[in-house]
Amino acid sequence: MAGDVPAIAIITDEYAASGLMIEALKKTLGCSVYSDHDILGMTHREHGLKKDLLSKVTRGKSIPFNNFTHDREKCLSGLKKTLSNLLIADNCILVGIISHLIPASVTHVFRIQVSASRAVRIRRAVETGRYSENTALSAIEKADRDAARWIKSLPHLSSCDPPPCDLVIPSDDQPDSRMDVLQADEWAGQVRRLLEDAPFAPPPPRAQELFDFRIDADAALALASIGSGFLVHSTMGNVTVTLDRKVMNLVQIQQEIIETVSAISGVRSVKTKIGPNYYQGNLVRSLDFGRFSRNRGDNRKKEQ
Repeated sequence: MAGDVPAIAIITDEYAASGLMIEALKKTLGCSVYSDHDILGMTHREHGLKKDLLSKVTRGKSIPFNNFTHDREKCLSGLKKTLSNLLIADNCILVGIISHLIPASVTHVFRIQVSASRAVRIRRAVETGRYSENTALSAIEKADRDAARWIKSLPHLSSCDPPPCDLVIPSDDQPDSRMDVLQADEWAGQVRRLLEDAPFAPPPPRAQELFDFRIDADAALALASIGSGFLVHSTMGNVTVTLDRKVMNLVQIQQEIIETVSAISGVRSVKTKIGPNYYQGNLVRSLDFGRFSRNRGDNRKKEQ
């Protein structure tokens, strides 16, 4: 069944989704399940990015000296690369909020929002044995604040806003402690039938969508070493990079962008354009600390 259904993104708040529901969906569709924790771990291993730094970015936390290090852009592009690899390799179930990074142009993703009242979420958190009711409430409130910051930051870093969900499922009546396996299997069967009836892109356009998403991720990862404020969009391998933050030496930066992205496999053409926010905010300076160190060493040699 896995080859016949799209990838599924279960977008859920902390302790809103029933683990039994997700397990039943995994069994019914024959798909692998990847949580936000799994995706963070894969990105850490594949790109050498620190786990605590990745976690800060996905919680909408500010990154110290990001104008110089571009760590936020490196983390976002690394996460996009991990998502693109998962989507290309096989259909899968993504659970959490990192899947918001998948643009609306990738139509081969069925997005499910699982919601629950705070009372149900607290009960589920307590059932894990990790929290009391008071500590569960604090943990859930903190997770909600982090998720809100994360989602709010996305429109400024992507050419597409996070897409709407295809299905909203209130799970208040089905907490883990009350939902048996039969109920979970019945729910998963209903989702499967819905997927079979839904119109999705046929295989060739679907492959092109994933191909362009992969190029977007590769380009963003490569450009993260140059600076920040670059919005990447690929259409059939034709890449447009929008500069949405003002930079020094614009012509030089544009040329560097074109050379960097052109070297990526699958890219057919590259062009740059100025974004609507380019003339707003502070000037972004691109510093090469390696070059600074070399120049400093050369000057010392001259003095000697």
